[in-house]
Amino acid sequence: MQLDDFLNARSIANLQILQWIWAPATRRSASKHELLRTLRQQMLTPERAREGFLNLGEAQQEFLRGLLRLDGYEGEARFLLRRLSTPPATAQAEREIAEELDRRGFVACSTRKAWGQAEALFVTMPAELGDVLAEVLNLDLRDPALMLSLRAYLARRSPDERRRLAGANGTPETLLADLVRPEAVEARIAALPSDALRRAVRLALDDHGGLLPLERFPSLGLDMEAVDGSAWRSALEAGLLGTFGHLSLLEHGLGDDHDCLVLYQEIVEARAAARSVEGPALDHTYACGIDFLTDLMAAVDFLRANPSKLTAAGRFFKGARNQLLPQAALRTSFFMDEDSLLAFKLAAARELGLIETRDDGRVSAAPGAAGWQNGPLVEQARALLDALLRLAEGACPAVHLRALARIASDVLLAARPGVWVPTHAFLARLVSRYLLELLQREAPQAREPAAADEALWRYPRALRTVAAVVADAREPLLQALNYAGVLDIGRCGGESFVAASPLAPILLGSAPLPVPRGPLLLVNPDAEVILFPEEGHLELLHRLCAFCERGKNEVTLHLRITQESVQKAVLRGMTPDEILDTIARHNRASLPQNIEYSVRNWAASVHPAKVCTLHVLEVHSPEALDSALRLPELAPLVVRRLSPTAAVLRAPQLGPEAEAALKQLGIHLM
Repeated sequence: MQLDDFLNARSIANLQILQWIWAPATRRSASKHELLRTLRQQMLTPERAREGFLNLGEAQQEFLRGLLRLDGYEGEARFLLRRLSTPPATAQAEREIAEELDRRGFVACSTRKAWGQAEALFVTMPAELGDVLAEVLNLDLRDPALMLSLRAYLARRSPDERRRLAGANGTPETLLADLVRPEAVEARIAALPSDALRRAVRLALDDHGGLLPLERFPSLGLDMEAVDGSAWRSALEAGLLGTFGHLSLLEHGLGDDHDCLVLYQEIVEARAAARSVEGPALDHTYACGIDFLTDLMAAVDFLRANPSKLTAAGRFFKGARNQLLPQAALRTSFFMDEDSLLAFKLAAARELGLIETRDDGRVSAAPGAAGWQNGPLVEQARALLDALLRLAEGACPAVHLRALARIASDVLLAARPGVWVPTHAFLARLVSRYLLELLQREAPQAREPAAADEALWRYPRALRTVAAVVADAREPLLQALNYAGVLDIGRCGGESFVAASPLAPILLGSAPLPVPRGPLLLVNPDAEVILFPEEGHLELLHRLCAFCERGKNEVTLHLRITQESVQKAVLRGMTPDEILDTIARHNRASLPQNIEYSVRNWAASVHPAKVCTLHVLEVHSPEALDSALRLPELAPLVVRRLSPTAAVLRAPQLGPEAEAALKQLGIHLM
């Protein structure tokens, strides 16, 4: 909207009020033409624009700052109000802010249809007035891509400038790779003009993912008095390290909207990748492998044989807990104690649809759980990873967590197992890639509309900043990747490290499971099964856990065949021949005869049964039922004949075709 159109749309009375606000020292105008000329002159004077802005309340000033960052200086009022540091308490207070700005001549208010066809209040500032205000307020309205991406910054430089930066022995194509090398970055940091700037840059690069908001300087021990925004921006951009200014990521779904020191994300990622260490001396390693998966299925098997009630917190009562914990391969983890971990396994099983709560309040295995449990290891592990990531979405906005999880999968797939990197450096790589992806999108990320329009007014929700997203996603994301077996976690002193596990290329990529080169089992007469953890042992371990109880994990893995474990396997659908064939094929010696006898005897003692609801069709004569059972419309519904005059049906009622066929036989349903 142009200023002339903005003013022409107002009445004489309103223009006279604007003259009193913007030009109190001028004489009263007699005509509208004179009013328009006076107001245009005064409103586009930088000193008057600054004075008028400073006369506003704090909330109104913050509202206008947000409006000045929008394209065309136009936006929906409620979205701007939701971004205020202290949102108004009521809808009336929100409307008063916009209407007061309209009365003072800063914006024009209009009601239009918004998304969802609901009426919404929009505000528009004249383009010329917006440009003047942005200039006098020194608002930094730069494109976030130019502040965060070295590639985007170089693309804006002239070809001659890029060739000059590449040097005599380089090319513009290799310039970016040369500029992000840690040695080159360190040299450019050392060349910065002040100690305060060098310290802030190193702190941002090593601990804050390249984004260091100005308001955090005091809490980090940085001297605010030493900050010279203009000089720092010039030095950082001249050194091709980053910039200093106002960064706004609101249009990309993130809440960052502040002055900060910004380092190019390509430099942050390269620095984080260079911190990899091969074979560090770790105090402890948390490598789950397939242990979480096998423990989860052991819990499902237990609930199939022993339906149990859970506490209000979703945990087993003491009796069931004491039966399950000794059989768990993964009793504690980097994140949880044994009780919390056992409850989390149940949550994952429920997310996978493997357990359900019965009418009597007890939890049991779902009807389709056995089929899933007998599936291939890789399919189960991938489904588990998806379920764990869905559970993690409760702690972090789903749109951010899904993107970070996808990027983490790419990073782990490209990494070599056993190469460790500090956890904060790993997360910095994920966030750097995510930010660069967001900036490369043509359209800003769409936001999900609220379920009800009223909720937007009464419950404003601020967008999460990059730092808050990292804090929210850190533990849930690492936990999901660790429990799924694709990420190993190590601890050394007070620092944690992460590395891709040997399962990462299999579950995240298309690498096949290794095949054992020879027998890996030793089965003792006392039913102890010893598994040698050589190449290709995971699939066999997955198979053994279906009918064995886990024992101690030392140099070798110890399991035991028990009556209870065999009975649970039979309830899952396994036969004694499948059990015996598995251990016989992989045993390094002949199978003890007592093992075969015990397995068959234990399996024969199990008789699966189920309670189901059926419906009975009853007629008065056996001959009539004989005729009815021969009907093709009725035959698929018949389970069996109970008596000469009654038959069991699967359906609670018959369809119109079956009912019509019975009527032709003279059988009428009552």
